[in-house]
Amino acid sequence: MFLADLLILLVFVWLSRKLFQFMKLPALFGEVFAGVIAGPLILGFVQETEAIKVLAELGIFFLMFHSGLESDPKDLFKASKNAVFVAIGSAVFSILAGFFVALQFGYDVETSVFLGLVMSITAVAISVRLFKDLKINGSKVAHTVMAAAVMTEVFVLVAFSIFLDIAETGVWNPQTIVIDLFKFAVYFAVVFYVGHHYFRY
Repeated sequence: MFLADLLILLVFVWLSRKLFQFMKLPALFGEVFAGVIAGPLILGFVQETEAIKVLAELGIFFLMFHSGLESDPKDLFKASKNAVFVAIGSAVFSILAGFFVALQFGYDVETSVFLGLVMSITAVAISVRLFKDLKINGSKVAHTVMAAAVMTEVFVLVAFSIFLDIAETGVWNPQTIVIDLFKFAVYFAVVFYVGHHYFRY
């Protein structure tokens, strides 16, 4: 049954890719469209099973891994000045929009903050794939968007960590927040050091 589902997905993805490429649209849109059509939402040819979920998670993992290999840190650092403003605008707008929309739907403040944070998460791997499909992954715009996306991800991860600590303890503890920020700083310091000195290996 799993192999049949996999075959159906591959056929749908291949056909959708060709269709979207014919319309001069990114092939990624076709792949997502194929999943929606073949999945339980519309035609129901393929059901969500554990095997399909594992494959989907592996696909996301390898897409992120490939995105990392395709990205040059030097280009991202060059675009970081402009990217700071893009990242701040993106994060603030997304969080506020998600927060106020959630409030309008009757959610409490804590849930609204959580939804606002969720809305601000960027799809770095998807951005890289779109830029590659459009053949602009080496452009200044692509580097700015990528740098901004990385900055936004870091900010949201820190904000999530602080939010979860407050949600679990029920109190605003500056010491816990400082410890969380220190952990993030140490992690990125180690990653940048290792990447800078041992990247050639």
